[in-house]
Amino acid sequence: MANYSEHDTSKIYDAAQSLRANCLLRDRSLLFPDTSVWRSDVLDRIRQPFVATPDNGDRTFFGMFKDIAGG
Repeated sequence: MANYSEHDTSKIYDAAQSLRANCLLRDRSLLFPDTSVWRSDVLDRIRQPFVATPDNGDRTFFGMFKDIAGG
């Protein structure tokens, strides 16, 4: 992967490293670092409205997402 840029990319690489270390390796969240959010009960709550019961209406994606997300 190329690392050269005329801009300071250190914050991007720091965020990517944090994502890797906390989310991928420790199964945690960037927003809630002391909480395990990738549990089966949480994933089921996401899967149910988005995958198991899709909304095939004529609304925009954001309109459907807003309704599913509750507001």
